[in-house]
Amino acid sequence: MTEMKKPKSEREKIKETTKKTTARVIKEIAKSEGMLAAIGDGIAVVDRTLKVLYENQVHKDMMGDHVGEYCYKAYAKKEGICGGCPVNSHFQGWQSSRSTKGTAY
Repeated sequence: MTEMKKPKSEREKIKETTKKTTARVIKEIAKSEGMLAAIGDGIAVVDRTLKVLYENQVHKDMMGDHVGEYCYKAYAKKEGICGGCPVNSHFQGWQSSRSTKGTAY
């Protein structure tokens, strides 16, 4: 006698989808980490507020681990945005371009 498979419940489907998605995300993170490590240069990613979101290991080795801190405090030991900061200038230009033209970069 062949036993019929019971249809999966919604909860089981969600659990299975979550497991597959998590595995894909972990794989992509590992791939991204590998690429950033292979570059050999220090890389930091900051958000529009200049808060450090990510540093690759080369950057951490050079500058220390400063994820979650503001770049101007972490790297330049200043209390405010560095004069002539190209990152801040970029975000300022991006914001005004986006609000006047409706274009995102």
